[in-house]
Amino acid sequence: MKKDELKERYDELMHPMENRVFAALARIVQELADGEDLTRKELLHRLPYHAGETAANQEQALHFINTAFCFDDALTADDWEDTAFLPTANQIPFPWRLSFVEKRWLRTLVLSPDASFLLPEDLREKLKDALKDVPPLDLSFVRRSQLAGDDLTSPETLAVLQAVFACVRKKYTLLLPTKEQLAPLRIRYNFRTNRYSLIALPIGEKEASPIRLHVKDLIGAKLGLPRKEKDIIETEDVYQKYLDDHRVTIRLRLEDNRNARERCYALFASFDKTSIYLEKENAYRIDLSYYDFDHEDILSRLLSLGPVVTVLPQEGNEEAKRLRHDIVKALREALPYYQE
Repeated sequence: MKKDELKERYDELMHPMENRVFAALARIVQELADGEDLTRKELLHRLPYHAGETAANQEQALHFINTAFCFDDALTADDWEDTAFLPTANQIPFPWRLSFVEKRWLRTLVLSPDASFLLPEDLREKLKDALKDVPPLDLSFVRRSQLAGDDLTSPETLAVLQAVFACVRKKYTLLLPTKEQLAPLRIRYNFRTNRYSLIALPIGEKEASPIRLHVKDLIGAKLGLPRKEKDIIETEDVYQKYLDDHRVTIRLRLEDNRNARERCYALFASFDKTSIYLEKENAYRIDLSYYDFDHEDILSRLLSLGPVVTVLPQEGNEEAKRLRHDIVKALREALPYYQE
């Protein structure tokens, strides 16, 4: 990147008006790194929109400061004269403070039978007890549109998912009813089809490649044997090659209308991407990278953006061709519902 481009990016990121909170936090971190002693009170007055005189504002500001910084006395969270510091790499990471909404979500999760396989039973009971005074979220207005797929009320399905998650957590093999053993690599969930699947590596086969199995194909599977560290490293290398082989990149054209840029960047925040602003067209050209097994997820996100986004055709790019076909198909299927 050229020096002028770097300065332009820096000026945009550290803009005193548009990104004032980020700029203030960056200055505070630099001060702490330089050895300055800053108390909670001093931190408060260095932030834009700092709290006023009301108790509610003071409490909100205190919560933000305690979340963003570490302090000498970790047990005293309301001492305005306590000094902040930056944690070093060899220190234990400080826990992130949950908001009240996040606590409600977690309480809802541990009470849901459909999610019982996600956590060990002893941890679920501890969380239930710790969150006993937190009301769960009201799910009375939620309707599940996808009724097909995996039946999470089935004891057999739940037993398989519990075994799979235990294997991943404990780094064990998964023992199939046929006595074959698999090295679990990743667990995937397809929201559109409501199905879980396991990407695993068969053990005992030379030059084996990862395979994907659905829950229905794993009925009767159990916790197998502990895996050696060497085997774990080798299977991770195989999985990385599997990901590299399935990585695709498409090119999008995004018109900057109706907050399209913000919506698009939020939708694809977790994906690798690069973008170029086309000033004459008031549009962005975005190269988006992902794995081809996320095709359905990418398709639904693109459809949610509406007409402001276009998947550009590229010679030899089969994924772009497939996406364009599926978008046209989805729009044609939806058209009758919007006609009088």
